[in-house]
Amino acid sequence: GLLHSGGVSLQHLRDFMTKIPIDPKLADAIRSYADAPGGEVRILSDANTWFIDTILRANNLDSCVSKVVSNPGREEGGALRVASYHTDAHPHASSSPPNLCKGRVMDEWLAQEGSSWAKVVYCGDGGGDFEGA
Repeated sequence: GLLHSGGVSLQHLRDFMTKIPIDPKLADAIRSYADAPGGEVRILSDANTWFIDTILRANNLDSCVSKVVSNPGREEGGALRVASYHTDAHPHASSSPPNLCKGRVMDEWLAQEGSSWAKVVYCGDGGGDFEGA
């Protein structure tokens, strides 16, 4: 990858990622939802699983999250390799990035689990998140 060829090692990347602060109130909310009766925390992100797993472990939140859907990230030959989660045709009118259609994943989750969920809380921070809402 570009970072690796530019001299950024996986350890440098890991060290950086583990220093990214998570707001204590957000961490408390994640723990609270995960510990609530019937509560479940899932992450749907167009980042990558390596970043997310690294940050969750660094903040002792990995046991609070039941599922992460993101672009698969893996260590390979000293570099981070990231693939697309969705590799099939992307709907033309979709506002989600083509590598991960959040609306499609949310539709799948709701079809599988929706009747057992009393509430769904969906948080996003960008234009690609509207479709999942």
